[in-house]
Amino acid sequence: MPFILFSGWMLAGVEASPGDIGNTIQAGTMLSLGFAFLLAVFPLYSWIPMLTEEASPYATGFLLWALPTFTVIFLLNFLDRYTWLRSTPQLSSAIQYAGVFMVASGGLFASQQKHIGRMMGYASIVETGLLLLAAGLRSTEVVNVTFLLLTPRGLELAVWALAISIIKRKVYSLRFSEVRGLARSYPIAVTSIILAHLSMAGFPLLAGFPSRAALWQELGGESLTISLWVFIGLLGLLIGAIRTLAVFVMAEENKAWELNETWVQVIMLGLGVIGLFILGIFPQVLQPFIANLPALFEHLGQ
Repeated sequence: MPFILFSGWMLAGVEASPGDIGNTIQAGTMLSLGFAFLLAVFPLYSWIPMLTEEASPYATGFLLWALPTFTVIFLLNFLDRYTWLRSTPQLSSAIQYAGVFMVASGGLFASQQKHIGRMMGYASIVETGLLLLAAGLRSTEVVNVTFLLLTPRGLELAVWALAISIIKRKVYSLRFSEVRGLARSYPIAVTSIILAHLSMAGFPLLAGFPSRAALWQELGGESLTISLWVFIGLLGLLIGAIRTLAVFVMAEENKAWELNETWVQVIMLGLGVIGLFILGIFPQVLQPFIANLPALFEHLGQ
């Protein structure tokens, strides 16, 4: 936060004299560092998997939703306010490259994890990278695509965190060796984890797919290389989901199916899963909510 506050003071001087290259570079550097720390940009995100491994799923899920959400809106406000920031191609490229590193590295790390909590952490890192890619678009749809990515994120993390908290009461650790075969003991929670994971990976018919399709459409017109790395990162998330599902269903053949979730938990997870499918199959339901959002940013995307 001190980096951003100090850069805001410097940006006022840059706006008054945009020809001063020295102040411009210093202000841009300070602003970039501030948002890099707030968004845990590569390689500053090592604390996220450690947090999701040890901390409460509820608190972690809320933090992983709230911090990137408000920070990205804050970033869009900076880009909308200062003309020289919007018109600097180097800044837009830097934002996109940071997003690409987060998506690709987060997806590749997720494909190698053996802990469900750490898997959620890397999935949230990939989502934050997608938000950066959307914020760095040189398109009039930058605001629409960004908020289209933000909307399902909260639902995905809520479903994932609730399901993990249910399983965490049963097992000491969320490592693969401890949760093997739990699909027969906690079928609703396991199904919810897999569907939330697949949604973050952009699987069709789930809430994350429309936003990723819209982002891919915009990125395809700017850089096929970036689009390829985004595909690799999301493929890594998909591999992680398949590995998680394989561990959950590794149960003894004679083990009976049980329903150990309470009815309240079943109803809450059921509503969350239904919401994932509704947002994936009928993304137009979000249109009334995001239609007027571009009006909040008068100059961005024009």
